Amino acid sequence: MQNMYKIKKIIRNIIAIILFIIGVAGSLIPIFQGWVFVLAGFIVLDFKRKKEYEKKIINIISKTRAGKKLAIFWLKIKNNNKDIIELESNEKIRTIYHDIHRNLKKKDS
Repeated sequence: MQNMYKIKKIIRNIIAIILFIIGVAGSLIPIFQGWVFVLAGFIVLDFKRKKEYEKKIINIISKTRAGKKLAIFWLKIKNNNKDIIELESNEKIRTIYHDIHRNLKKKDS
């Protein structure tokens, strides 16, 4: 069980690094929104002091008008999903995924 968790953590961090690289490359191309990939990479990234860095990033981006809206949006999402984030329960995530998938199928019909 512990090995599986370590493997998942390694895979998540590899995906996060790939997203960071795409984001940095995207920031060099004017029509490509690189910050979206950097943000997604940070969300996927898994390390011990993530919460501290997250607070620092939110404080930095909330100094701009658009950043303030993004920070508020980020905090709303975290607050709405607090139990899932804190517990990291696979069962809850699985049920949310199935609910979203079911709703998408209803919209397609």
